Amino acid sequence: MDMNNRTIAEYWDDSSDFWYRDYDSHLSEIIDKPEIAFPESVYRILNNTFSSFKDLKVCVPSSGDNTAVFAFHLLGAHVTSVDISKKQIENAQKIAIKNNWNIHFICDDSMFLNKIEDESFDLVYTSNGVHVWISDLSSMYGSFNRILKPNGKYIFFESHPMSRPFNNNGNEIKIVKEYSNTGPFIDDDISTYEWRMQDFVNSLVKSSFEVCEMIEFNSSERDFIKYDYLYESVEERIRDDYRKYNWLENPWAALPQCLGMMTRKKSIRLKKYNN
Repeated sequence: MDMNNRTIAEYWDDSSDFWYRDYDSHLSEIIDKPEIAFPESVYRILNNTFSSFKDLKVCVPSSGDNTAVFAFHLLGAHVTSVDISKKQIENAQKIAIKNNWNIHFICDDSMFLNKIEDESFDLVYTSNGVHVWISDLSSMYGSFNRILKPNGKYIFFESHPMSRPFNNNGNEIKIVKEYSNTGPFIDDDISTYEWRMQDFVNSLVKSSFEVCEMIEFNSSERDFIKYDYLYESVEERIRDDYRKYNWLENPWAALPQCLGMMTRKKSIRLKKYNN
């Protein structure tokens, strides 16, 4: 593990309690409707790819607040949650134990996944906010490929690369960086990255994935429900709600907000990436 990843782990260890504050109300919504853990567009891809989630072996690297982890479990999958932050894993594990949920938790780096055996999963899934922490996409995708069974799927969604050059605060369109500038961007001694479309696709191809489907979409009103618990007040929620992504009210929203991909592991066997 390099110095940057140690810093990221420490950052999320320090931030974890914030993300899990007031989590009970959020969790009750996920228990009631597990599908709201996924954007509507992404959930359609998941349903079109798998006829059922029952007994599906799913790995969620960089699991963060574990919303997707809990949802996959409630939908019937056998889920392994992996995160570089020990505190994130501990907070999520407490919730699973409290609810008597059989979920496997591992503290490990998504770039390597050294604690996971080859060809163990039907699906690897990552949600928005994972790729900004990753300095080498090919290493991460290579690890995902290694732990997937033959013809296994990797599905993800992220902020759309075309939205990255723009400031999305307010109704005036402002360019704040070149599209080609992927970073690293240093803030509080932590490096983050803003990858281009070609970085995603080329790294997937290099890691022996076939891109089967790609979607570009904006969040629906429903997609914001799962984040209500993070807001201090209704007024704050209203200022940042889905209308921000209505291009008739905000011209910046004419650009796609999110990118999603469904990819398939090719038959070529990759060697394990090592630290």
